[in-house]
Amino acid sequence: MAGVAPEVARAIARAAYRHNQSLEEIAERVGLGVDEADAALFALTEAGFLSTAFAVDGEQRWRTAVAGMLLAGAEFRALISRAEVEELLAGVLRRAVDYNADRSKPLSVDRIRVFGSYLSDADMLGDLDLAVEHSWRPAWRHPNAAVDYAEASGARFECELDKPEWAEHELGMILTGESRYISITMMSLDGFTDRWETVYQRAPAL
Repeated sequence: MAGVAPEVARAIARAAYRHNQSLEEIAERVGLGVDEADAALFALTEAGFLSTAFAVDGEQRWRTAVAGMLLAGAEFRALISRAEVEELLAGVLRRAVDYNADRSKPLSVDRIRVFGSYLSDADMLGDLDLAVEHSWRPAWRHPNAAVDYAEASGARFECELDKPEWAEHELGMILTGESRYISITMMSLDGFTDRWETVYQRAPAL
C-alpha cells in the first residue's frame, strides 16, 4: 500500500486518526524507527492517506485524510446484514436530529451522505460509510469559539492543536453512537468518490 506494508499503513492511519501527530509520536505508537516512520509518512501522504499541518513551533504534524480514515477503520470483522446497517443508519439520523435540537452544541449537522458498500447490491456489508457536513452556529462564529468550547468541555488534550478540532470530534462520536461498524468522515468527498447518496439534509433556518 503506497509501498508500505498494509499492517503498518493501517497502524499509522490509526495513530494519526483525527489528531495532529508528530513524527516521533507516530513512530513511538507504531513501533517504528524515526527514519522508517518518516519514509512511510511521506509515502502515505503522497498517496493521499494522510494530510499535514504545522504546529505553532513550526513542527510538521500528520493526520488522516478521507482515504486514511477508511484505512484506519479496516478490520477483519464479521459482516452484518443490510437490515442491521439500515438500523445503524436510522440511529445516526435520529442522533443528528437530537444534536441539532441541542442549543448547547456549537455545530449544526447540515448534510449526511452515505457512500461505499452501502450503495452496492450486497446483502451483507462490512460497515456504514458516512460523510458529514456541518457548520458553526451563529452564536459560536467568533475566532476563539472552537478553543473556548474545547476548554469548557472538560476533555483532556495531548496537544494544543487538538482543541480546535474537539467540537468536530465530539460530533463524530455522538453520531456513531460508539458503533464500530459506522465510519464517519467530516472531509469532502470531492476527488474521492462521485458515488454517494444524501440521507439527511437540515432544513434551512426560517
